[in-house]
Amino acid sequence: MEVEFSEGLLREVRRLASEQGRSEAEVVEEAVRSYVVRLARVRNPDFLFDRIDAWQRERGVDPLSEEDAAKLADQELHAMRWERRAGR
Repeated sequence: MEVEFSEGLLREVRRLASEQGRSEAEVVEEAVRSYVVRLARVRNPDFLFDRIDAWQRERGVDPLSEEDAAKLADQELHAMRWERRAGR
């Protein structure tokens, strides 16, 4: 496969590769991989929640009940509003 880049983008890829001691191909592959993963996350809104659940299981953290999660969200909303009002 052959891919063409603008001169400006190619210079930036070369600069990053040089700074990081990697090949240009490695820099480009990482960028494309990051984009593909991010796109998959956007297309699957449950991705973030699945990652949070996995993180909690790995650390032995009990997930919040729906009631506790709603209470926490409500508390955060009120705190945010209070901070906005206090900042005026």
